[in-house]
Amino acid sequence: MNILFLTYGHVSKMRGGIDRVTDVLARSFITRGYNIYMISVCKPHKGDSSESYQYILPKESILSQENTQYLSDFLANNKIDIIINQSERIAIFRLILQVKGKTPVLSVIHTDPLSVVKGVRDNWDYWKLHEKRWKFLLLSPYYMLRTILRYYFRYHSIKKHHKYFYENNDGIVLLSEKFKEPFLHLINISQSNKLFSISNPLSYQQTRNIEKYQKEKIVLYVSRLDYSPKRLDRILKVWSIIGNHVGWRLMIVGDGPDAILYKNLAMKYQLRNIDFMGQTDPSPLYKRAQILCVSSTYEGFSLVLTEALQYGVIPVAFDSFESVHDIIDTGKNGFLVKPFQINYYANILKSLMFNDNLRQQIQMNIQTDTSFFNRFNINHITDEWNDLLSRFIKK
Repeated sequence: MNILFLTYGHVSKMRGGIDRVTDVLARSFITRGYNIYMISVCKPHKGDSSESYQYILPKESILSQENTQYLSDFLANNKIDIIINQSERIAIFRLILQVKGKTPVLSVIHTDPLSVVKGVRDNWDYWKLHEKRWKFLLLSPYYMLRTILRYYFRYHSIKKHHKYFYENNDGIVLLSEKFKEPFLHLINISQSNKLFSISNPLSYQQTRNIEKYQKEKIVLYVSRLDYSPKRLDRILKVWSIIGNHVGWRLMIVGDGPDAILYKNLAMKYQLRNIDFMGQTDPSPLYKRAQILCVSSTYEGFSLVLTEALQYGVIPVAFDSFESVHDIIDTGKNGFLVKPFQINYYANILKSLMFNDNLRQQIQMNIQTDTSFFNRFNINHITDEWNDLLSRFIKK
């Protein structure tokens, strides 16, 4: 079987998110005897890994004639049996449609189907954060109108996008069974045989020997530092509410366009016991940390949650996206907080930090939960993909 992954960014095991997932899945397919090819729009960055089966479109202008000819020739010369589209960009999908012929196409939606609609509240909070209080109150009718209009246009935009993808793909893959209902409701369809769900696999080839790690009083945050949807400002506020940290440190791993904003916010709150670590491999910190904080407005599938659980780190997250229930069983292997109750989040985090018995019990639950490791194990996820691919490829 010859499989082509089409992506926007260069796939590298050194990255996170879609890139890491695609790399893990591709390597597993190869062990099953599949021939794997990858084509990306973007070139690799410094430090990225590259494999012999990775290619780059000749032009950055996605719908250029050169790209169309290149992809058409690639499909024919390599006898591609199926295309897995890992991008939600309309231009990339249109490029595929121009050249695919009878080759089946599966598109994976890697985020919450209602992501851009849920993200509207971030715009409101961003304005509130940046404007002086008196000015925000004075301009609140203006901001309210902008919010309503933005919600309206984003809702209809994402509806049009998802409907276009649904009608023109052979199949749509969501990251959780729980995303199916909101997706179908959005495009006004009651049921479907074109909609599938397969979770992301675990990021690390990690045994369950969690007890071997020497855990320290570390609360960890791992994310790209952009305001929406990750919302590190919520965790900084939580840390300020807790106040007395008694030996605990908040370590923030990641970089991004809003790094300076967050460092200034930490200074404004006069936060202590906090470290901005920059972009670095989080796995050594997973081994040392005891608690992970996630504060996103939405996610498709939060890889940092499963990564943390692999290392026995207790996750705390807002119950703001459906797939989080696939990962966290609140009170057993972590905690979910009603969106976006900052004070309650602070109380949960404080309890975990200062209640050794509670923390040790949750860690023991994580250690003994075989279902988690079986559910997201790469072999199980590859089996699910194999079953799905067999529906579309003629023997």
